[in-house]
Amino acid sequence: MSQRIVLVIDTHAATPNYDESLVAALRAEGADARLLTADFYPEPYAPASRVPGRCYFFLRLSRALRRRFRSNRHLTKLIIAAQVPEYIADLLFLLVYSAVKRPLLHFQWLFLVPIDVVFLFFVRALGLSVVYTVHNPLPHDRETGWNKLLYGAVYRLANHLVFHSQSNLDDFAGHFPTITGKASVVPLGVAFPDRPPVDRQEARRRLGWEDNETVIVFQGQAKPYKGLDILLRAMAGVDTDKNLRLAISASWRFVDDRGTYRALLDAVAAKHRVENHDEVTPDDRFIDLACACDLWACPYRTATTSFTAMAAMRYGTPVVATATGSFPEMLGEELAEWIVPPDNVEALRDAITRFVEKSPEERAAIGKALFERAHRKYSWSTIAQKTVRIYDRLNA
Repeated sequence: MSQRIVLVIDTHAATPNYDESLVAALRAEGADARLLTADFYPEPYAPASRVPGRCYFFLRLSRALRRRFRSNRHLTKLIIAAQVPEYIADLLFLLVYSAVKRPLLHFQWLFLVPIDVVFLFFVRALGLSVVYTVHNPLPHDRETGWNKLLYGAVYRLANHLVFHSQSNLDDFAGHFPTITGKASVVPLGVAFPDRPPVDRQEARRRLGWEDNETVIVFQGQAKPYKGLDILLRAMAGVDTDKNLRLAISASWRFVDDRGTYRALLDAVAAKHRVENHDEVTPDDRFIDLACACDLWACPYRTATTSFTAMAAMRYGTPVVATATGSFPEMLGEELAEWIVPPDNVEALRDAITRFVEKSPEERAAIGKALFERAHRKYSWSTIAQKTVRIYDRLNA
């Protein structure tokens, strides 16, 4: 492609691993790709390339306060407001930079959509091209008429839209049937491509798990659409003589009805071991979880795609997921028995029970099939090539 600058934009580091992997892969394909993102991460990163940034004071302050007061959901909403001045400054900086350097802008996430719409209007007035990766057509649990109006404006202003699976594009077409003519499907790449697997026994030692335990992991934000309550109800119904542990590594700040979840956790704990970590999972711990556990659970009610499931596949960990979003495409027909209907406690319970009763060799075969599929279908070189072809069409 031509050496026009490509700015990959995730101003608030919503998906830092994905951002870094995409930029590195694009640069390997010859694109002058640069990442505009926050300087703050949960742990150190070595960015592939970054536009010279500023101090991101408000972002650092608000995230520090959110960690301190994360149990108070109403207070965290006020703290998030501290990011607004920083975000507006980000966009003003980006507008000036774009007017001078005239890059192609590839947005990954938006933060303050009414302001984003105004910004995109000025960017298009400058004659610049905008690509937007539609991770979610509308915000989860907030599919309101107002959001549909705002996001519809974003999608109309963008020159091209990227979706991670055909099912995501089909879902988008149900919301915005007149905008699908400028869309492409580019899969989500393997997670942690530069982080090798860790020794299973060493990871279990660090996590405090016994070698003879069958461990099922749920990782992510405990938002209602992710179906943690469904998993807890299913686990409470699993009857087995195997030594079973449920490990939860999740941020609980989005949960209002914690009493219900505590009762569900107690019901599981009456039969199996349960550990519950209220955290944003650091990468090292995430990789330990993926390499040490036996089954990765994605009991989502709705979904588009899942970084966590892709991470499990990348390390050869068996996955059980629901028939929503791109999960059926990710696992493929050969592993369709591990796809269950969403919001179905009995089906999830039966799938977990079937897995628990399998031999170590059978479990390893499932993990190997997922590992091979992840590295065959979701390699970053393939994804970068497809993305560069989109850029070339817009640059022509």
